[in-house]
Amino acid sequence: GLWGWWTESSSSDWISRYVIETLLKYHVDFPKGEILQTYERHARLYKSPEIRLNAWVLLKQLGKEMDYGKYISEMDSVAADLSVNGRLNLMKLRALCGLPNDFSWLEKYRRTTQMGNLYYEFEPYARYQVDYTSTMNALSVYSLMRMDTTADHRADMEKIRGYFYEEKNRSFSSHWQNTYESASIISALMEDYETDVAGGNGTGRLSG
Repeated sequence: GLWGWWTESSSSDWISRYVIETLLKYHVDFPKGEILQTYERHARLYKSPEIRLNAWVLLKQLGKEMDYGKYISEMDSVAADLSVNGRLNLMKLRALCGLPNDFSWLEKYRRTTQMGNLYYEFEPYARYQVDYTSTMNALSVYSLMRMDTTADHRADMEKIRGYFYEEKNRSFSSHWQNTYESASIISALMEDYETDVAGGNGTGRLSG
């Protein structure tokens, strides 16, 4: 009932998440029954906190009414034992529920380029995975900063945007690593652009 690489492929977690979040972002109507059942089953039956957190995030985004406060408290108590991406998912669930987040634990992963731009380097092996490159890590933190209403992250967000452009220009072919990464970054940049225009902060142009 979820999405994979091809029509007959087995479902992929990151592909399904990307499709669902994109459909929701652009207010596309789609049947949610089987998707809700799948993630409710993941949240109920799987023991892995990583899988359960991913399920709760998607269920919250899909509008499913649940006691998320109870689940957040449960995960907060074991946050130190979660993987980096598990902790990022926990932060995302907290943000979706309107709760503040602590970004201080991310300081040890913070890196700066020679041009002064900002990115995040997590587990070394992750750079070879589609969803966990340093660019996608930076995008995950960037999205959480945008969702956070309890602190002013604008300076760091500007440096992360600079990193995106720096990575694109550093490539021999002047593009990001793959279509998924490119689409994710452009979507985030367009969201900022739309917010600026709606707030009367001028116009912009995206090219290349």
